[in-house]
Amino acid sequence: MKTRLKVFLAVLVVAAILAIARLAGGFLQGGFGRVFLPVEKVFWQAGKNIGGFFSGFFEASRLKKENERLFNQTFVLMEELQRFKTQKQENADLQDIMSSGLAKEFDLQIAQVVSQGQNDVLTINKGEKDGLSEKMTVLNQAGVLVGRIKKTFSRFSQIELITSALIVFDVNVQTASSSDVLGAWQGEGSGKAQLKLVAKDKEILAGEKIFTAALGGSFPKNILVGEIAEVKKTDAQPFQGGTAIPYFEKTNLDKVFVVTNFEGAQ
Repeated sequence: MKTRLKVFLAVLVVAAILAIARLAGGFLQGGFGRVFLPVEKVFWQAGKNIGGFFSGFFEASRLKKENERLFNQTFVLMEELQRFKTQKQENADLQDIMSSGLAKEFDLQIAQVVSQGQNDVLTINKGEKDGLSEKMTVLNQAGVLVGRIKKTFSRFSQIELITSALIVFDVNVQTASSSDVLGAWQGEGSGKAQLKLVAKDKEILAGEKIFTAALGGSFPKNILVGEIAEVKKTDAQPFQGGTAIPYFEKTNLDKVFVVTNFEGAQ
């Protein structure tokens, strides 16, 4: 680079001398011309090369800027395409939950699950700035009960699953032999739960479905929760119960729906 710059400066000096010689006319032009004609040719060619160098330099700079502009445009288009795909998937998920009829009864806000921690807690990407608050009911895309909002932050929230050992709420068992049977759902932690406090004179069977009850007000009524896995009944206990299977664990919890127009009791 330094060598080419020196040659370029030399070309300018000689060009200035030649210009002076031409302006001087006659004598200088004849004598000076014969001396410097070969040199003029050499420097003229060198000037062309230098000119080509700088022309190439500026062209490379222009191409670099053009490539940066095209890259930025491509990046913007990729972002728009991703937003379109996300919106399309969210619309499909909304269609799924609308088929359950819950979208007609509740105001729902979709949220992405960003992490699943210990103690049966999920973290979602929506929070107070999205209108969420504590104790709001959370469903999966099939309309099955997942849990409730435990803690809200500005841009995210924590969900306490119905399998948490801190969760207890009233439920109805949908039986084939009689009307719905009242009981209580008790989370045990680690994805497990129990059905408790069912009257002993009521018949309940494994496989029968469990729904939320209006009593207690923790969740909206008639939301599907799970089913009975095994019935436990002994003469020594005043109530019967059994192990329960939460239905939300049968689905992929990558997204959930928050019921924003029902705030459960403590």
